[in-house]
Amino acid sequence: MTSMKFNGRTAERRGRDDSVTAAQSVRSDLAQLISVFDQQLANLSTDEEPTRRSILEAKAVAERGLQLSEKLIHQLGYHSAS
Repeated sequence: MTSMKFNGRTAERRGRDDSVTAAQSVRSDLAQLISVFDQQLANLSTDEEPTRRSILEAKAVAERGLQLSEKLIHQLGYHSAS
């Protein structure tokens, strides 16, 4: 049986990379969701004010999540133009 030497630094970096990948995925999903909300808002008639308010509230939450995911990516030390 062969034993493998554990490299804590490599494992830590792999964990950070996995976290960045997850945060980037969340960021992408939230950006797409915001786009869907924008499309829904554009297609609403003026008599659908309660629906408009609900979509605006959901969009605001998604925008906050997008900001937080971008902050997390930055804090993890990943800098990208994307």
